[in-house]
Amino acid sequence: MNNVFAKVNITPILRSYISTFKIYQGNSYSKGSLILFFVFPLLVGVSLSVFGITVSSDLSGLLLGMYSIFAGLFFSFQIFIFEIVSKVADLNLTLKSSRLRISKFEYIAYSISFSILICFIGFLLVLLISIFGFSRLAELILSGASFYFLTLFVLSLLMTLKGIHILLSEEIGIQKKAVEEKFAQKGNTNT
Repeated sequence: MNNVFAKVNITPILRSYISTFKIYQGNSYSKGSLILFFVFPLLVGVSLSVFGITVSSDLSGLLLGMYSIFAGLFFSFQIFIFEIVSKVADLNLTLKSSRLRISKFEYIAYSISFSILICFIGFLLVLLISIFGFSRLAELILSGASFYFLTLFVLSLLMTLKGIHILLSEEIGIQKKAVEEKFAQKGNTNT
């Protein structure tokens, strides 16, 4: 019976994402990052619920669209990451550089998987709020949870954006170097 839910078990995604908060080349976690990414969204969600702010019908439409668009975008990024990682062995890099590069892609892939999961959970929460009529207390709790996941999504999006920026900057540097070496070998250094 345990294998029934194995295909939809999200625990590996959560573990992988939490592993991105480890201090580089260490076994301890960055407490500040954990607080920012998990406690801060909780404070936002609880605070908004305490002040009686709920997900309105206008906001629910906006959030449903946003989660749908970003989930599709993140799936595309996953394919992009897979394509680049599959070519790392073909690059003329040292073993250390290759491992570091793959490690950075792994970090981004974990963040993207988590962001897709957050899109899915956020989408379901907003859908629940917008379709079903709940008591005021239940609506506040679900809205608070929705705001928690929205805040977590925004932070994860920013973290993923920063990681992708770093990777693309490195890739641009590698390509510039390759072009310069190619033209230097031909003896053509004209710009």
